[in-house]
Amino acid sequence: MHDAVSKAAENPQLWRRIERKGFEKVFYIRYEKHFIFFRLLSGGVLGIISILHERMDIPARLREDIKENIITRK
Repeated sequence: MHDAVSKAAENPQLWRRIERKGFEKVFYIRYEKHFIFFRLLSGGVLGIISILHERMDIPARLREDIKENIITRK
């Protein structure tokens, strides 16, 4: 999984954007049966928000993780 994230950091064309209100500037890649959600931080660093298995309730869990991420960054 680490290699997949490293490869994504070097290849923005692999990123997929989430086109939904509240998820602005959130991207994801697939790795096997997982979705890796992230934002682009300063210096070109990927900030991982969440890693979720495809069987999870992805929209609900991602909303929770983004909300938690915003709270902890303040």
